[in-house]
Amino acid sequence: MNDYSDIIKTEYKGSQTHTRMSMHDRAAQFSPFAALTGYEEIIDETARFTDEPLELTREKRDEINDTVRVIRENIRRKPRVRVEYFIPDGKKKGGKYVTALKTIVKTDDVGGALIADDGTRISVGDISELTLDEGDGSLKYLSNRFDENTDFLLDFSGATE
Repeated sequence: MNDYSDIIKTEYKGSQTHTRMSMHDRAAQFSPFAALTGYEEIIDETARFTDEPLELTREKRDEINDTVRVIRENIRRKPRVRVEYFIPDGKKKGGKYVTALKTIVKTDDVGGALIADDGTRISVGDISELTLDEGDGSLKYLSNRFDENTDFLLDFSGATE
């Protein structure tokens, strides 16, 4: 009687005490169980690398400050610069460095920031590199283009007003 031949063709009449479960509910019983909801996202976030802000030398900081001063003096010409700056990460310690070409339209002397034509606000303290885009594709360090005895004015031949 191990072959179940006596009951194999018997029709199932269903349970007398329980109603029949829908196919959707029945399938849900076998769906994967996520005991640690969000665990994978946490692992991915922890594995994501961030950079630490660089500690600039006094000479480099002075060079950037000189460049900002020249930009401020020539702001009406909307100088175009190549700037590398640090953006802090919103979720964890550190951040990333971004290099971009920006047209500076305003300076915030109180907040210590450069404001680009696209609305980007770049804190001077976050800048690690700042160079002038001469309009012809050449980039020159502004602080190397003048000394303290020169009445210096930038020539933005490619700038639009």
